[in-house]
Amino acid sequence: MFCCFKRTVHPKDKKDKKDTIDVDTIVYHGTLQKFEPNDILPPSWFSLEEDQSVKWIYYRYKKLNTTEPKTGYLHKFIVINAPNLIDINSDSDLRLEINANGNKSFSEKIKRGEYGNYDGYLNMEDQAELMLCEPSKVLKVIETTKINIEKVEKMNYQKTVKGWRL
Repeated sequence: MFCCFKRTVHPKDKKDKKDTIDVDTIVYHGTLQKFEPNDILPPSWFSLEEDQSVKWIYYRYKKLNTTEPKTGYLHKFIVINAPNLIDINSDSDLRLEINANGNKSFSEKIKRGEYGNYDGYLNMEDQAELMLCEPSKVLKVIETTKINIEKVEKMNYQKTVKGWRL
């Protein structure tokens, strides 16, 4: 027997939570890769918290277990069009799907429209994370800051009052 189902996202009570972020919100993307931020490849992950993106640079550097390069980049963007986002904090089934299949697989399903007309997802619980399928549609580059990596301490995810953070 073969079974097929349509993925759905259950809308939440609009009074409780938003499923977007406002125009003029600042978001950050931390990376070890040197590239023009206008050319960021989708899907792309951002944080609403600057320190999380900076810590991500250090985390990735440490995880590579290398001494080169000793430079990272913090790209700062501003939201120019409010994206329509899935809030995965309020849907445990979606969190389970991400845990089982990975963020990239989940983001590709969003991009293909398998959950409806969404631009990405919001995950405030984990790093104040924002994933956008096509960032150039909703973001404008403000600046890039070169981050020199001098000393990398051991860094782990920890549960904080804001949620899981580096």
